[in-house]
Amino acid sequence: DVSALARLYREQVDKRPDREQTDRIIASLPAQQLTDLGVLYEREGLLDRAAWAYQQAIRRDFRTPSVTRSSACRYPAIPS
Repeated sequence: DVSALARLYREQVDKRPDREQTDRIIASLPAQQLTDLGVLYEREGLLDRAAWAYQQAIRRDFRTPSVTRSSACRYPAIPS
C-alpha cells in the first residue's frame, strides 16, 4: 500500500549515520578537506576531534607539503 511505502521512505530518509559511520565517511575525505575540518573543529573548541582530523589528514597524504605543514603546525598545540 502507498502509505506504507511512504512511511518506509520517510524512515530511510530520516536515518542519520551513527558516530562510527560518520567517522568512516569523514576519514574517506581527501587530506586537504580533513585538514580544513580539523581547523573547523579547533575553532569550535572540539580539540579531540581536531586532533583526530589532523591525524587522518597526515595518514591520508603525508607527501603533500601543504597538508603535512598545516596539520603538523596545528596538531602539537592540541592536548592529547
